[in-house]
Amino acid sequence: MAWANGLAAGKNLDGKGEVAAITSLNDKSLADGRFFMHILAEIEPRAVNWEIMMDSDTDEGKTNNAKYVISVARKLEALVFCVWDQITTVHKK
Repeated sequence: MAWANGLAAGKNLDGKGEVAAITSLNDKSLADGRFFMHILAEIEPRAVNWEIMMDSDTDEGKTNNAKYVISVARKLEALVFCVWDQITTVHKK
């Protein structure tokens, strides 16, 4: 948690408000995908196009963001052990 919060918490690269620190993998703020995208952007900023990220107020926005997070993670050759709906439903495993 400390590592992830150190990379993502407090960031506002997408212009949609500051990302809050998380306390656990059950944190409902993870549902919009922004926390994960900020981590990926810290690893490789050029891999993220912030214009693709949508408003997270809608289910459609959360779904598209989660799909984009997984796409960017795969682009960075990260091992991905989840599918997009596990991000939007905050599936802790």
